[in-house]
Amino acid sequence: MFNIYLFSENFSLINHFIEYSLLTKEFCMKEVSTIVPYSLFEINEDNSIVIIDNTKDRNFDSLLQKFSIINRRKLSVVYLCNNIKSEIQELLNTFYAYFVVEKTNFMDIVYKMKSVFNKERYYKNHICNHVHVILKQLQISQSNLGYKYLQKAILLKSFNEQLKMKELCVLVAKKYATTSTRVDRCMRTVLSTSQEKNAHCFEEMFHDTKISTMSFITILADDLRKELGD
Repeated sequence: MFNIYLFSENFSLINHFIEYSLLTKEFCMKEVSTIVPYSLFEINEDNSIVIIDNTKDRNFDSLLQKFSIINRRKLSVVYLCNNIKSEIQELLNTFYAYFVVEKTNFMDIVYKMKSVFNKERYYKNHICNHVHVILKQLQISQSNLGYKYLQKAILLKSFNEQLKMKELCVLVAKKYATTSTRVDRCMRTVLSTSQEKNAHCFEEMFHDTKISTMSFITILADDLRKELGD
């Protein structure tokens, strides 16, 4: 199940969404609003889609701009409009996945939402499985904290290649309710230990027996993006 945040002045569309969510249980309506909120609520981007209905040419474009600012390239958007503006297209390009719908046909919107969700779910599952195989080859145990920290960091980096090491540690720490310092230390320790025990594996995979945590994360994230055609 994924979460839907709907912003629209079309009450018929809003009612369709509420009824559909209650009947099918395919998604959860987390927020429905006919105005742009003054302060943005915290969104769990991992399983969320924001639907912005700007078919009446109101001020919902400003909402898209706000989401673009806080977006970490994980948030998905379905944007409803009559004509797409060039500046809006540029904003949409900053999101992980988006669809533009030029008519407010409810089932068409639902189809687009499912497409976004299936793409995101496949992408994340593929990354987790791929990273699991790599870490297993390097004899990094799943029971080690460094394992899950590395896996999450690679997932985040694959969504946003601009993230630096400090930012990654902060985001991972937030996910697991710990400190960024501990995240950094755990990842470095587990990687260093693995390099000492499996130098031949690192040489074969990375052409180096000593590789930094950031380089390790970046190489795997870049490979995954290329494989999936980002």
